[in-house]
Amino acid sequence: MHPKSLIGITVLLAWLVPQCVRGAGEEEYGNGPVNAANYVHRPGILAVVNDTHRVYRWWVNGHEQFFYRGDSIGLNSALEEFAKVEASRREVVLCPAPGKTVSFDQSKEFVFQWKLQLVGGIAGHLGRRDRGQDLWPTYPRMYVFVGGPIQLTELQFPANLSVISLSEIKARYRMGLTSSSQDVRGLACAQLAKLDHFDLQSMKVIAARLGDESVWVRANAATTLAMFGNLAVHVKPELLAARRNADQTLVGAIERALQIIDTAEAVHPSERPSAQAMNAIEVFLKNRK
Repeated sequence: MHPKSLIGITVLLAWLVPQCVRGAGEEEYGNGPVNAANYVHRPGILAVVNDTHRVYRWWVNGHEQFFYRGDSIGLNSALEEFAKVEASRREVVLCPAPGKTVSFDQSKEFVFQWKLQLVGGIAGHLGRRDRGQDLWPTYPRMYVFVGGPIQLTELQFPANLSVISLSEIKARYRMGLTSSSQDVRGLACAQLAKLDHFDLQSMKVIAARLGDESVWVRANAATTLAMFGNLAVHVKPELLAARRNADQTLVGAIERALQIIDTAEAVHPSERPSAQAMNAIEVFLKNRK
């Protein structure tokens, strides 16, 4: 599914967000320097944030992401600065290319090679709930999209960086769906889908939340399943079953999801993450141990 379609579905999810996590958001194009006063509690991070390769950033409820476009040389420089950040852990997640996102109003699309994730504010509060740390870590995390201008054989990882695969992050997010907190379970649905909306295992785990004890979580699960586009035809029986005897809120979420799924175009092979690239990442990480 195209990134713009994902953002549109994310907008549908917005009305489901609990009052405790609603708030404001902002975005900025280009690589203008950020306000240093906002990062005094993260020594060393400014050099990473203000890297001249940055093309876009957004902030929502204390959750920030910064997107960068460049080659292996530029990334190696960023990794070197990332290693200097004072934190309990500095995590690098290797993902198959491409990395894509869009602006809030969907008017601009950005292809990027790495991104930085920082969590604080309201999002940081969620991270303190049961299994919340799986989704909203207190430490900085960088995602690297391998392929094209970024080649594994050219990358240099300082020894104090924890380098892991996208598969490991998915496993953590799936654990978020088992949280005792309904807010974490509900929000984890969309967070997991955004990692890889072609992953059938993730889709099935999210579909299982259609049986959650919380109507709000069930509504989040239903809406999130639309992110998988026409692949979600595999879970239509679960959606239809959940619609029976459901209240108006849940019925509405399921109907919208079904409409998107039924009208979604078939996924072009080029849109899917390369299985070969994912396997290469796993082999690379195994050989590093």
